[in-house]
Amino acid sequence: IILILSNIPITLFGLGLREVLIILFFINYANYEKLLLLGILYNFLEYIAPLIIGLVLLPKLILNFIRLKYE
Repeated sequence: IILILSNIPITLFGLGLREVLIILFFINYANYEKLLLLGILYNFLEYIAPLIIGLVLLPKLILNFIRLKYE
């Protein structure tokens, strides 16, 4: 439900909206701070981690393309 509702085009990448929805739906299971941290961690894993992995692997990919081109 949270993922569906966070795709409503109100905010950029669902930031803020997703955190509020996580807090509203799971307030009975944890306090606000832990739930906010969960929302921020989810955003990191969804957007920032793939970016970092891609930037690390990009030079190797470019070198492989250059090698294939000159073989």
